Amino acid sequence: MQVFFPKCSTEVRDALVAEYVIDDIRDEEKRVATVFIDTKYLKASHFSTIKFETSRHTSIFTKSVRTSILEADAPKEIAEYPMH
Repeated sequence: MQVFFPKCSTEVRDALVAEYVIDDIRDEEKRVATVFIDTKYLKASHFSTIKFETSRHTSIFTKSVRTSILEADAPKEIAEYPMH
C-alpha cells in the first residue's frame, strides 16, 4: 500500500487496506474475480483489485472526457454544416 499512498501514515494505509478488502467482499464483480485466489496471495489479490478499480474509473473518466469534447464540438459542426 505504500506504493499507492506514499504520504499516508501506516495506520491510514492499514485502514485503507481493510476498507478495500471489505469492498472486495461486498462487490460481486470483484468477488468473482478474486474467488479463486488463495489467502496467502491476499496481497497480490489486493493489488489486482486496485488495478481493476483504477482501470474502471479511468474508463469512466475517459468516456466522460470524450463526451465533453464531442459536446463542445457540436455547435461548431452545426455552424459548418447547417441542415436545410
